Amino acid sequence: MSDWLNKSDLAGLKSGTMIRAHGSVLRELHALLKEKDPSYGGLVRVQNKRREFLWVHPQFKDEY
Repeated sequence: MSDWLNKSDLAGLKSGTMIRAHGSVLRELHALLKEKDPSYGGLVRVQNKRREFLWVHPQFKDEY
C-alpha cells in the first residue's frame, strides 16, 4: 500500500484539520483500517432512516 498522505502533504495542515478522502484515497484508508482493526473497534454497521450506513456501539444498534 502506498503512503496516501506524506509529510509534504501535512505541511499546510494544522493539528486536528479534517481532510476529505474520496476515490482511491478512501479505498486505501478502508484497506488500512481493515488491516489494522478488522473488527472496526467492536462497532456494528446500522442503517438510519435516510438509508445511510453508520458504525455505532453495539449498545445503540437497536435505536436504528
